[in-house]
This record gives sequence, structure tokens and C-alpha cells, in this order.
Amino acid sequence: MWGVDHATAVPAMPPMSPAAVEGWFHPGDPINGIARTLIQAELLNRIVAEIRNAVLASGIPLDKSDTSQLGQAIQRIAARPWGGIAGGSANALTLTPTPAMESYGGGSRLSFIAAATNTGAATMNVSGLGVVPLLGADGTPLEAGDIEAGALYDMLFADGAWRMLLAGMGSVFGRTLLDAADAAAAQVLLGGSTIGRAVWSAVNEATGRDAIQAKRRPVVNTVTGSLVLTAAHAGLVVVNAAANMALTLPPAALGPDVGFTFIRVDNTAFTVNVLRAGEDLIEGGTTFAIGRGERQTLLPDGAARWFSTASGPFTASIGDSGYQRLPSGLIIQWGVTEIGDPIPNGIRTDFYGTFPIAFPIACRKVIAQPWSPDGIAWSQGIAVVNSRWTQTQVIVQIQEWMPVTQNLGAVYIALGH
Repeated sequence: MWGVDHATAVPAMPPMSPAAVEGWFHPGDPINGIARTLIQAELLNRIVAEIRNAVLASGIPLDKSDTSQLGQAIQRIAARPWGGIAGGSANALTLTPTPAMESYGGGSRLSFIAAATNTGAATMNVSGLGVVPLLGADGTPLEAGDIEAGALYDMLFADGAWRMLLAGMGSVFGRTLLDAADAAAAQVLLGGSTIGRAVWSAVNEATGRDAIQAKRRPVVNTVTGSLVLTAAHAGLVVVNAAANMALTLPPAALGPDVGFTFIRVDNTAFTVNVLRAGEDLIEGGTTFAIGRGERQTLLPDGAARWFSTASGPFTASIGDSGYQRLPSGLIIQWGVTEIGDPIPNGIRTDFYGTFPIAFPIACRKVIAQPWSPDGIAWSQGIAVVNSRWTQTQVIVQIQEWMPVTQNLGAVYIALGH
């Protein structure tokens, strides 16, 4: 979000006043003696700063002409951009994601598949932005074998370096498990999986790490079109949809060891559906959809059912109106209300907007401001005086003190869950 660049703007944000009791805006009620709430410069500065910081943290440079930067930033931070298969060498990795990363920003995420096993400390250069250290989740240099050829890794940029998150499950992850206080703690970290049992049945750290290396991950499969899956595809399936896709599961009767984790890395509108084999059931139904940005795991019961242990969905729709689901359950939505012309002479007019998706539980807050598709700006005489909302709709009330001839509406950001 571009800041205020009017001649009356100041170069530095004024100091904040001491925190007081939080409240809400009120349009005013003269009959009952309630004054309308004033809009303070301090509040506007906080809103602008929050949005600017989110955009900058994603690595996107500010652009006054681009009104979709907050949506882009949310998508970039939450969706783990796909870096593809690493280039360079075993200890000096290079990544060329599409679209290219514009800058290293704190909090940036990136996933990639390693092409080679490292032999010691490593570095990474993304989109030619420069060589920076590649560290473990605890911030220490990598050791030989922490990166393995064919393995999928999830990275976070922080403090001038790329850090390997635990989800990468390299040997750094194995050491973390083995540092757990007891077997129960390791079982919690691994969800009670067979990996945890393998680690804690080992007689020493070296054997335990070998157990992790042997059990933790089969070959990574990347698919771009429809496919009938077999036991040979079991494990990690990276979905990069180039068209509408159907992935057919093998029979659940093959046994509980034949599971699939689907990670969708494309940002297209193509549909990706997982289909059953025969009369098997998938979560009680016959199909299972994988949306953009989702990570879903399906495990068979060894008989006739598949169950989901989803770590999503964190889906998104990026456009002039759109939304982003976050892992915490928070949903951020944005959009434009209907367009019309308020009645002049101080009469308030309601403008209705339908959220891109319904909030499952509740909408908690809406921030709105007047907007014209005609591109005509105004400096006074028009303001949002009230906003109210439901799970599916926002109603923005605009008051006009001076006649305005152009079409008028409101843009909004809504938070809920």
C-alpha cells in the first residue's frame, strides 16, 4: 500500500499516543447525546503501516498504481511459492521460481525439490537476488546429508538467511526428534506414526537417524495431468495442474502403508479431483477435491475406505475481489461493493457487497473506503460513516455532503473465520 504523498504529508510517522480503552466507530446519535466518532490521523497511519509492512515482508516493492498488492502479499506469504527442482551444486543451490522473487523479505516462504545431497554447509540463491546462507530450523549451518536428492523442502527467510523448516524432514528434523525428552514426545511430534516408533526402537542416535532416512519419504512424484495411481506412487505427490485433472486412487485394500500426500503448487483455476477405485469411499464420499495451495493426506484403512489427515486447506482466490484462508483459521477477504451514486445534501446511502466466500463462523471486522471506477478522486465531501456485515455480505454506508457526478461505491477488507 502506497503511503500518503500529498504536499501536506510528513516524512516520518508522528509518535503514537498512549494506548487507551479500545472501542468502535459510532455514526452519532444527537437524540441520545452520542457524538459521532472522529477519524484520527493516527488510526489511518496504523492501517497504512500494517498493510505496508505486510506487502514489504512478502518481498514485493510498493507500487502506487497496483491496488492488488495486499492480496499478492498474502498469497506469497501463505502459499509457499514453488521453486521447482534446485539447480547449482549440492552445497550452492540456485532456484528460479515463476514468477521470480523480487526481493528477500522476512517471512518469505519457498518450497523446492533438492537435486543433490549436500556434503556440508550450504547456500542458496533465489531468482539471482544473491547468495545467502541455507540453515537448519534452529539457525545453525547444515551438516552433510541434511539435504537429500529427491526430497521436498519448505524454507523460510529470516535474519538474512533461508531456514529449513521441520516440514522438510531432513536429518535436521531427525536430530530434533532425537533431542525430544522421551519416546512420548517424539510420538507427539510425529503424530504417533510408524516413523516415531522406528526412531525410538533404535538403540542409538545414529541408528535412529538411519531409521528416519529409510522410512520418512519415498520418491517425490510430480504430476501435471490425470493419472491412475498405484502403490509405486505412494508418498508425496506434487500436483502442478496444466489442465483439469483426475487422480484415481488404488484400492484401499492394498493396506495402511499405501498413503498419499498431495501438495498442489499451481495457481490456476483448473480442478483437481481424487477419485476412488471401485466401490471404495473417500471421507464418506466418492471424490475428493484438492484446491490451490492445499496440502492433503489420504490414508487407507486396508479395507474399503480412505481417510483425510489434511494440513489445509489454505486456499486462495487472487483478483480485484478475493480471499485467503490462513492456517490459524483466519480468513481475509477483499472486494468492491455495488456501484451507484449517493443522494446528495447529507443523505446517507447503503452500498451492498457480497463476500467472495461466506465466513463459516462470523465476520469480525470490515475496513472500507469510498471508491470510484471512473478514476476520479475527491478530497472532501464524501466519507464512509458506517459499516455493518453478516457472514455473507457487507453494507457500507456513504454520506455525500457535496454533489459528485461520477459512479461511486466502496472497496473493503474483511476479517473473519
